Amino acid sequence: MTLAEDIAHGMYIMVYCENQACNHAWPLDFALAIEKLGPDFDRVKDRERFLHALVCSKCGSRYPSIIVSNEAMRKAGSKAAATWGMIPPGAKSDGKK
Repeated sequence: MTLAEDIAHGMYIMVYCENQACNHAWPLDFALAIEKLGPDFDRVKDRERFLHALVCSKCGSRYPSIIVSNEAMRKAGSKAAATWGMIPPGAKSDGKK
């Protein structure tokens, strides 16, 4: 899914720093991501580059975890919003490391 498609479909991406001393969390700034990677960047097909592009503004760590949900899931407080789209660093599309 491209960043432009994420916006068109009302997706929401929360980014979580994996540095245990930091644990900072922030919503993805789509405008900044598009400025850096372009609207046609596919975050699913090139997830390693996507994760590498995300830098914690608090501690500078890279390769965070992300949770992807849409607006309806967020408003409903769905448990699915807490797990759907989780892409741990180093994971492959088949779920194996």
